[in-house]
Amino acid sequence: MLVFANQFGLTNKSKALIEKGGRVRGITEISSTYLDVVQGFLGIGEDVRHLDQCRGEFKLVSDKRESISLVS
Repeated sequence: MLVFANQFGLTNKSKALIEKGGRVRGITEISSTYLDVVQGFLGIGEDVRHLDQCRGEFKLVSDKRESISLVS
């Protein structure tokens, strides 16, 4: 899901939201396979948390009007 979020432009939308003062948080199992993607999220100011043996991803984008959740 991390790769798909990146490929489909969710990273750009998250970055725009963060630049406007919004907050983005993600919870996932951070492994060496996805380290570059996670570093990209951290680079735009997203709060990414590691959960050991996580079987999916949860992502919340909040601007006091809407949110997005992704779970696999």
